[in-house]
Amino acid sequence: SGITNTLKSNDFISYENGQESIVNLSIAVGENGVILKSVDNGLTWALKTSGTTEHINAVTIVSKDAFYACGDNGSILVSIDQGETWTALTSNVTANLNDIMFAQYSFGSVTELYGYAVGDNGTVIFTNNYGLTWAPLTSGVTDKLRSVYVLIDNYLAIAGNLGTILLSQDLGLTWTTVVTGTVENVNDIKFLGQDVV
Repeated sequence: SGITNTLKSNDFISYENGQESIVNLSIAVGENGVILKSVDNGLTWALKTSGTTEHINAVTIVSKDAFYACGDNGSILVSIDQGETWTALTSNVTANLNDIMFAQYSFGSVTELYGYAVGDNGTVIFTNNYGLTWAPLTSGVTDKLRSVYVLIDNYLAIAGNLGTILLSQDLGLTWTTVVTGTVENVNDIKFLGQDVV
């Protein structure tokens, strides 16, 4: 990539570019506002202007027209042009944000895109308007939260320091603490169906 900054997260998407060819696009983010983009399966990378010097801790690609990233001091960024340019969003928090993820939820005939970001001091925030505004949720913990995973049927899971795992079945309004039996930091969490791994 040609940079020396530590990279912290990456995501990728494959899509047709309208000319019957497939674009394999990757985004990597890291320290001091670094954002890198590749469109050749990671063979070459181009540095993009993030507009921030905050450490960027996570990136998620929702679709080819919606990329989101989060980082220190409550920073959240969005790109709607395949990662070429990035715009800052207002999170209304100052805690370092460590992970971000979006998923679509269906409410009868209406489908909405919900996004969640988690961070230090038990911080959890969410949006249901594509990141235009963010609101806090009460996690019930003060630990550093490192990972969030969202799934259909209103299920969410969060992992963090000191063995913290939180589960929600109501879009994050209430949380249940899972007894993990460890005080080690849990760095990542995923769902297999409705089972947490």
